[in-house]
Amino acid sequence: MPIGVIELHKIIKSVVILTFFILASCSEPNKTQALRIGTNLWPGYEPLYLAREQGYFNSEKIRLIEYTSASQVIKAYKNGLIDAAAVTLDEAIALLASGEQPQIVLVMDISNGADVVLGQPSVKKITDIKGSRVGVEHTALGAYFINRVIEKSGIDKSDITVVPLTVNQHERAFLNKKVDAVLTFEPVRSKLINAGANILFDSSQIPGEIVDVLIVDASKLTDFKEHIKHLEAGWFKALDDVNRKDEKTIKLLGVRMKIGSEDVLGAYEGMILPSQKMNDSLIYAGLEPEPGLMSSTRRLSQVMYENKLISTQVNTEKLFIKK
Repeated sequence: MPIGVIELHKIIKSVVILTFFILASCSEPNKTQALRIGTNLWPGYEPLYLAREQGYFNSEKIRLIEYTSASQVIKAYKNGLIDAAAVTLDEAIALLASGEQPQIVLVMDISNGADVVLGQPSVKKITDIKGSRVGVEHTALGAYFINRVIEKSGIDKSDITVVPLTVNQHERAFLNKKVDAVLTFEPVRSKLINAGANILFDSSQIPGEIVDVLIVDASKLTDFKEHIKHLEAGWFKALDDVNRKDEKTIKLLGVRMKIGSEDVLGAYEGMILPSQKMNDSLIYAGLEPEPGLMSSTRRLSQVMYENKLISTQVNTEKLFIKK
């Protein structure tokens, strides 16, 4: 039977209304969804998981997603699979240079020896890596760090063969002697040192240059405003637990990182975990003097551009939120 004009009008009206509600729900998903945070395994990010374990996070507001490498985290961020990402400062700059709009909401840690170049037992000093194979993660941090190692040690780039390795390949490649040295970090650092590796270079020799931050896309800051406040409260509670170094906390951290208590304590000795007050002074634009991280970010960006780690110069002030 043919559909009448009135019936057809009702059907069209229903479809329009249904489409409106579908589009509305798609355009404002963050009102009801948890803030999805992507990380890879690194002690500086572990207070997030400690906060979850201790019940400081509401699962309806915060969802942690762990990836096997920083490269995967960045890919997920670019593809919209996560809303926030724990990345190194140079990776945040690289994202900005690629057209993304990341903004720093938290300084998670400042590496002060936790990032290292480790050599095989026969490799005693950094200049011994001439003519060697050096394992390096294919990330902005990996490229930046190896460039700084070369500059600081006076080695020529042509003196080494860079072997691209993902983080989860570092330990096996080193132990199987696939590389003569590896640029790595905790928890692999402790495991390889315990296996006889020598520290050839570490981040304490380039102070303040390797910083981990939590970024959120600028377009999502408003929708996730309350989620971010909740995140910060839980983060700093967990940081208090880490700083107290009580047995329960150290055990929880060790289980996740698959290292012993002594190595957990050693891992955190190689980094600075900024307090809430220090965070504010580091990242909020509009302060006098300018936030402490702004000048170093500007300098880092210039080094990255000069070394062709980014193809264009960027205004790094866009990374900072105005207070």
